[in-house]
Amino acid sequence: MRIVYCENCDIRVSEEDIESGKAYTNPQGDTYCAACSPSFRPRAAKSATSAQRIVPAPHDAPARAGRRTPTGAFRVSQPQLTPSSQHLPATHVPAASPLPIKWIAAGSLSALTIIVAIFAFRGKAPETPPARQPLAINPTINEHKTELTPAQTPKTPERAHGLLDDMANERARGNDPGSQNAAAAARLQAARDFYARTPQDPWAYLDLLRQVPADTPPGKEAAKAIAELKMPLDKSETPGWYRDWNFTNKDPLASVAMLYDFDGRKNVLQTQAPRDGEVPFNAKPPVARDKGHFGFSVRGEDKGLCKIAIEVDGKQQLLEEISGSKWRDFDIDLDYFKGREAAIQIRHIAAPSSSSAYWTPPVFRAGPAAGVKSVAYNPKALPYDKNRIDPPKHTFVALTEWKESPAWKTPVNLLALADPATGAVAGEWKRDDKGAILSGKLNGARMAIDYKLPNQYDIKAVFERKGGNSDTTLILAQGKHQFVWQMGAEQNKNFDLALVAGKKFDGNPACVKNGDCLKNNKRYTTLVEVRKDRVSAYLDGKLITEWTADMGELSRSDTWKLPDGKTLGIGAFQSEVTFYSLELVEVK
Repeated sequence: MRIVYCENCDIRVSEEDIESGKAYTNPQGDTYCAACSPSFRPRAAKSATSAQRIVPAPHDAPARAGRRTPTGAFRVSQPQLTPSSQHLPATHVPAASPLPIKWIAAGSLSALTIIVAIFAFRGKAPETPPARQPLAINPTINEHKTELTPAQTPKTPERAHGLLDDMANERARGNDPGSQNAAAAARLQAARDFYARTPQDPWAYLDLLRQVPADTPPGKEAAKAIAELKMPLDKSETPGWYRDWNFTNKDPLASVAMLYDFDGRKNVLQTQAPRDGEVPFNAKPPVARDKGHFGFSVRGEDKGLCKIAIEVDGKQQLLEEISGSKWRDFDIDLDYFKGREAAIQIRHIAAPSSSSAYWTPPVFRAGPAAGVKSVAYNPKALPYDKNRIDPPKHTFVALTEWKESPAWKTPVNLLALADPATGAVAGEWKRDDKGAILSGKLNGARMAIDYKLPNQYDIKAVFERKGGNSDTTLILAQGKHQFVWQMGAEQNKNFDLALVAGKKFDGNPACVKNGDCLKNNKRYTTLVEVRKDRVSAYLDGKLITEWTADMGELSRSDTWKLPDGKTLGIGAFQSEVTFYSLELVEVK
């Protein structure tokens, strides 16, 4: 609402007077109230039939008034009331009678009284009203106009309006349903415009939709749009990448984008790292007491190669090589941080050439997803160091192809010594009617075999993975050090002898990465040679990997721990494995 005051008398002018035409606003924007308007409004021309009309003074009748009328002057004529006077020519109108002196004096006194009152009210000398300009003649339409020049326009300082009045008006507008709906509609349109420009960021679009007041018609449209978006609404279940993660420290040549629908997954983050560069992103999510496992999936390009590193509280917990377009699932056990925040940093590390990686939204769960191996938080782990030098490639000592020695004519049948009833350590184990041993599907399912391993030996197993997509293992010992021969570890990606110098996969020189280690429902034969200075592992007669003392000390993780005094066992991780034979020969 606009508040206007009369430029002449300083009285407030209502909007009704302005709209109805009682008040007058000149071309310069000055407004005059209904009382002052006649004095400042241009006078409209009168028709020829009106009781009073304005005509130019004739130049050819100086004797009529006793003196010559100046050119351009006008006088007011009063037509006679006789019928014949209506037909007199315009130049032959009787002269107007002069106004009585007493009327002029009375008018002057009234004007003086008004000026004194205005002066007393405003506290300053009144401004002289603009002088009247002579009326111009328009002979075409017989109309006369008067205009105020900019120099004659009254100038009055703008009067300060009442602050309380403005606040009351603003509050009234805020409570007005029409204003509320208009504001809500503007928010909804802004959200739609954003999503039209940036369809790869549905998370920000969702947040904008939530800002539309729900108790308005646009709010109902926003609720419908949220439902159609089909995105997880529980922030604790699915922390959004753009909403909760920081991407400010990425390489200047790197790029980050959101893909709403990619490879069968929703809300996928795409990171592209330049050659020898990386894309780090971090967050400090709260870890709930009942949901301490942090999980996500990642994949690369069809022919791309890169690495990912996971740091928690500044310590590297995982470093994995990602190749191909197959999704890989990861889980970090953050029970250590239950009830507080965990500083998590994820790194996409490019190979010698640029690469892309694709990430599903991270999820906090009560435990790892089915078939996913969890990595427990290690507070003693070292920080990530991109300049850390990988161990040199190992030169094999053993033959690249295994040859059976004469000692294999009389091996020890270890499978006959296995007893599922007494040897099962974790998971369900049983023997079939043909003497084979079958494992259950469990994280770290294992069974101990009551046999003391010699210092040097060869051990051979025939097995078949019936279901699952992870480890088949032999739990062995080299001298006093236990270790595990893992085939198909980490979702069928790795062969390794572990642990070596405390490393399981990355950083372990005895780890060999393979895109597809084992195939289900296919029989394999594996053999491990254990010597005082080495351990060599074969699969179907071909040397896969080897450990030597210069690589670091052998050990095993708690996942494959056996009862005290036991050094020999078989195992499976989230896989169903059948062992058809297990034999050993001692080497002297």
